[in-house]
This record gives sequence, C-alpha cells and structure tokens, in this order.
Amino acid sequence: MSSDSNTEKTSIPITTDAETKSPITAAILADAKSGISPVDVDPHIIDNPDVEKFGKYPIKRKKIKSSLLRFNFFYKITSLKIKVICAATIGLITALISVIFVQSTGLYTGGTSAFFQGFARMIYTILEINIPSSHDGNIVVFNVIYWFLYLLMNVFLGWFAYKKIGKEFAIISFVYILTTQVLGFLFGTLFEMTNVQINIFGVTNTIDPNLQNIGAKCIYFDPQYFPSYAGGKYDWSQLYTQQQLLQLYPDYAQSIISSVRNENLVRSFSLLLYAIAYAIIISVFYAILYIIGGSSAGSDFYTVYMSRSKGKPVGKIYMLINGSFMMLGVFMGSFISPIIVDFKHYFSLNTLLSANLVASAITVVISGTLIDIFYPKDKLAEVVVYSDHFEQILTYLQNVNFPHAVSNSIVYSNNNTAHNRLITSCFYHELPKFILAIRKFDSTCVILSKMIRDIDGEVDIEEGVG
Repeated sequence: MSSDSNTEKTSIPITTDAETKSPITAAILADAKSGISPVDVDPHIIDNPDVEKFGKYPIKRKKIKSSLLRFNFFYKITSLKIKVICAATIGLITALISVIFVQSTGLYTGGTSAFFQGFARMIYTILEINIPSSHDGNIVVFNVIYWFLYLLMNVFLGWFAYKKIGKEFAIISFVYILTTQVLGFLFGTLFEMTNVQINIFGVTNTIDPNLQNIGAKCIYFDPQYFPSYAGGKYDWSQLYTQQQLLQLYPDYAQSIISSVRNENLVRSFSLLLYAIAYAIIISVFYAILYIIGGSSAGSDFYTVYMSRSKGKPVGKIYMLINGSFMMLGVFMGSFISPIIVDFKHYFSLNTLLSANLVASAITVVISGTLIDIFYPKDKLAEVVVYSDHFEQILTYLQNVNFPHAVSNSIVYSNNNTAHNRLITSCFYHELPKFILAIRKFDSTCVILSKMIRDIDGEVDIEEGVG
C-alpha cells in the first residue's frame, strides 16, 4: 500500500480476475501477469467515464515511412558503373554551378581549387596589364591555370588516394574531377569570351573600372578611395580619399561617397547570397559523393584520408583544410591582384578584408557544417527494431560479424500480444546494411533510429568502412 495526503492509491497485484471493469485496468493486469512490475495507480481514475480513453475508434494498421537516412537511395548503390555515372553527372552540374556562382562572381570555392583560382586571377591580372591586346588569349591562360593545372595536380593526388584509400574511391573521385574540370574550362571560356553573365542574385563585379578591366574580383565593404564625378558619370582615372574629395568637390562629394559605398554594400550582399546558395548546393553533391564512396578530389583526398585514419567528422576536417587554401586563394586573387594594378591605392587592410574573403569563408563554414549533417559518418545511431523474428535476425547478425552489442526485451501491443524489441547502436554509415539485413527476415517490422549526440568510451568499427 502507498498513501497520499488526499487520495489513497492501491498497488495492483498479479491476478486472474476476469471481472475487471475497464479495458485499461485489464491491460495493466495483463502486463502484471506477464512479469511486468506492478504500477501504483488510482482505480477511481482508471474507471472514471469522464477520462478520455484509447480504443474509442477502430484500430487499423497503417504503414509509416520516414527516411532513416538522408539520400537513402545512394546508399543502396553497389555497382561501380552506376557510381561512376553518378560522379560524372554531379561533375557536369558542379562545373556549370562553379562558373555561375564562383568564377563569375568573385567567390572562392575553398580547397586547392581556391588556390589555383587565386593564382590564375593573379596571372591574368599581370597579363592584362602587360599584354592588353591579347585579351582572349589571356582568358584562355586564366582558364587553363584554373581548370587544367588543378586537374593535373589531381592526377598525382589521385595516386595518393589509390594507395592510401582504395581503387574504387580513386576512380569515382577522378571521374568527378575530370568531368568538372574539362566542362568547367569549356563553360568558363565560353562565358568569358562571349561576355555572358547569369546574374541570379545581382551583379557582384567591382564598380571600379581600374579593377574591372583586368578582371579583378574585389569588393570593399568600406572603400577608402573615390572617383570624381563629371558629365553625368564617375571619373575613375584619378582616385581621391574622402577628405580630398570633400575639399575638391564640396558640392557633390558626399553624394559620390554615399553612392559608391551603397553600391558596394549592395554588391557585397549579392555576393553573400551567392555564397550561401553555392554552399548549400555543393554540400549536397559532396555528401552524395562521400556516400557512394568518392570525394570531390583535390584537398578532399587528404580530408577523407584523415577522416578515416583519425575517425574525425569529414565536415570539420573539410572546413580546416579548405578554409586554409581559400584564404591563400583570396590573398592572391583579391588582394595581390588589385595592388599589382595600383599599389598606392589598393594596398590596405580594407582590400585584404574584402567581401570576397568574408563570403568565401561563409561558404566554407556552411558547406562543412551541412556535410556533417548530410553525411554524419562517424556519428552513432541508436536503433530499435520491433519484430517477431528476433532469433533469425540475431543469428544472421552473429554470422556476418555485426560488431555491436544487441539486446532484446518483450513489449506488448494494444491487444496484449507479446513482441520482441531489439535494441542496438551502430555507426550512421552502417545503418543501410543493418536495415537491409533486418528487412530480409521481416519486411513489416518497425525500425526506429535516432542519432546519439554525446558518447564517451570505445566502440568497435570495421576497418576501411565509411
């Protein structure tokens, strides 16, 4: 017996009494009879007709499906041929996206690609200053450096991936990068030579023609030098500080300063939109490449190698490595390039901390974070399976050397029928294999899964997987 100041509660014992007044009480008694610990409950509440009870309407079985895995379809692909087709298709899409969202806007991708992008921009600047008559040839040189030198470097990195990670991984990754670079070169050259711009979120080119003429993609949040204004247009042939402009053109200097700053802010905001959109799109494609057993190549070879050898999340390593190369690329393409044009006016902290740097950093952070969400390779998941085929499932898992502990308990359905509940945990990338194994023996069982956020200790993992 247990007591309360207001209501006396009765501990219900195990009983065979068939004269139970309510189905809820009957269910509790049935559980007690089956060995489940008795529950303290107020019988007045149980049998109160005013209390809403389950079973008011007919109970029907309904199939509920919520994907346990993001991009579940790609986990099921086992054919290398299909994986290669997927990698080539992603490469084609990525090439077009890179030209529209990166090359044409002044955004930097991150990774070794950003290094070659910045280096190509710097060389192009030097060529445009010294050989302005060879504009189309300079464009070709830019695209060869940006797309083909990067591809050549991937031949050597691909060999590293083949030796350290595996043949299939190297093939899938190289097919992707080959498709991306070749088509990127063709799209980029065509867009530049025909002056085609697809401005989805607006124009992001600098308004300074001194930098426009040599293709330098550099936008300042707060410009330090301004043009004069004559004949209804800006005169960028001579640049002035804010103080100089106010002294020389007191009547309209403030208007020039406000106009230039506002235009730069508008273009910076447009660049930020490109950065966010590109990060979201590219993280989806990169996650799919990881799922099918490949990567985006370049510094990603080392990212995957470190992730597998150290057991670290792909996204965090991706952010660290890609962020480092991105900063180097921005330094060459959007800081060194302008000061090659005019050291006096563009050598400043303002040029270094440009909108290009901020937007590109945001791209790396967002894409790295989303990759960890879309492909949480080293996260553990708790899995609960409600099935009547526990013995067959357990035997199968033992035969295939399932490395994680499995427990079993008994639960009861609405009609007091006993069912087995299997509980285990596994790595996220092991879920597809585990689910397929369960479905072999029970196609209608219920499988629940949730990510484990915090864990401390050692777990078994199959080497070379994920």
